[in-house]
Amino acid sequence: MRIHYFIISLLLVKALSACEQKKDPALLKEYKGPLATFENIRTLFSDSAVVRMVLEAPVQLDFKNGNRVFPKGIHIHFFEKDGSKYAELTANSATFDATKKLYTAKGNVIVSNAFKKEKLNTEKLFWNPDEKRVFTDNFVKIETEEEILQGQGLEA
Repeated sequence: MRIHYFIISLLLVKALSACEQKKDPALLKEYKGPLATFENIRTLFSDSAVVRMVLEAPVQLDFKNGNRVFPKGIHIHFFEKDGSKYAELTANSATFDATKKLYTAKGNVIVSNAFKKEKLNTEKLFWNPDEKRVFTDNFVKIETEEEILQGQGLEA
């Protein structure tokens, strides 16, 4: 009698497992969201053991391809070799494209130069640290001690 219960149990398990639906690998979607989320970050970039840049952000999202997104704003401090701060950049949001090695700051982008007492304001600004190049096609306003300059686009 016990063997009958054992055989019936095996047949029942086999029947139930046969009902399980197998997922088609072609229907599975690759996850494209962030692999890591960091809060209240402060990243120091140095050259020859001297801090040259400090990047601060409330949130940083890191993706599989190396891209980074700063959805809640960014604040970057730039330093000379002697350690003195010469400029700052703030923006409402920013991204870093790892393939192009390009930062994009968006929304009320302000760059202040403490030495020259200049301030730049635009809605979108690109920065390539490897090429030491800043540019935009958007409207730009630059305030100096003597004048206010306005125009479309900038490359420096």
